[in-house]
Amino acid sequence: MVQNDKYGFPRKNYRAKQKVKEWKTGDIVSVIRGKWAPITGKRIKTVRFQGNFDVRLDRSTVISVSRNHLKAIHRLDGYDYTFVELCLYLSMKNDGDI
Repeated sequence: MVQNDKYGFPRKNYRAKQKVKEWKTGDIVSVIRGKWAPITGKRIKTVRFQGNFDVRLDRSTVISVSRNHLKAIHRLDGYDYTFVELCLYLSMKNDGDI
């Protein structure tokens, strides 16, 4: 919130939200402990100041996970990464094509 002086002009600048303990929206993470432990390669959807994050599993499912249960796989750097090649390789391996 911005503080105003007695004439209504802003006295101090609004402080922008910062990263929470080096975590930010879009980081690719793996859940290593807790109820959702075997999940890997998912993106952080929402970062909360308390240290809980929303991780999107698919288009409709979002889970809330503590930062103590996460391990960073890749930090957001402006590019969009997917795991299509790995999934294709694993499906081909299971079908016996490889």
